[in-house]
Amino acid sequence: MMPEKIGAYANMPVWTQVLIAIVGATITIVPLLVWSDKRVNRKHQHWLCPDCKKPFGIQEQYRFWAIKHKRLSTPPSRGPILRCPHCQKDFAFSPDGRQVDEDGNFV
Repeated sequence: MMPEKIGAYANMPVWTQVLIAIVGATITIVPLLVWSDKRVNRKHQHWLCPDCKKPFGIQEQYRFWAIKHKRLSTPPSRGPILRCPHCQKDFAFSPDGRQVDEDGNFV
């Protein structure tokens, strides 16, 4: 004896159920990814320039640095590069906001 199908999806073809699942996941995941990216960008715009001590503000372009072959396995090995709109200089930072030089060492 076959069990009875119960629920709203009982009479739908499988392809329709898969399509509904994909659309639902997309509607849920895409806004979360956009929100996460904007949250990180808002965090960076409040950091202060090491030279003029003014906030970096909204960046026109977000750039990041990374060290692929680092001898030591200690941080930092990646982070944002921010351009100060006041003094027009680029500065590299660790993910937690400490300035680093071109070799990835803390300044």
